[in-house]
Amino acid sequence: MKLQSNAANLSFQVYKNSTCGIVVSLTAEDIGYSECSDCTQVTNRIFLKISVLYFIFSESEKNYAIKAIERMAPSVHSKLQPDQKIIINITDVHLADTDWQAEGFYCAMMCWLAERYSITAPPVDINFNKKLNKYDFVFH
Repeated sequence: MKLQSNAANLSFQVYKNSTCGIVVSLTAEDIGYSECSDCTQVTNRIFLKISVLYFIFSESEKNYAIKAIERMAPSVHSKLQPDQKIIINITDVHLADTDWQAEGFYCAMMCWLAERYSITAPPVDINFNKKLNKYDFVFH
């Protein structure tokens, strides 16, 4: 697993060899909460908004992003002011379609949160299953 970042843009990569694998480039921002009709409430203090215009998130991809936020929420909450609410607004996504799996959003979102809030993401075991020709993700 490889993580590259510059400010709000973060790239998560998993390679099964040097030429192919799962790659997600995720750009997001956290903004102060205000009434948001197209936000999804993840916790009582964290909301998710997807503002990417050219990429349609499947329910599975959105659910993996939500699960990652839920998993990281206690650590994120500890970095917020008491009673502070935020919206995590995903503004840009690029991915490699060739080896894509929705689980990649879980990893990318956790990595973004870890980078943004200077917290540690829990480990994710990722192995390539040759028989099924896909990655097996074990979330801790």
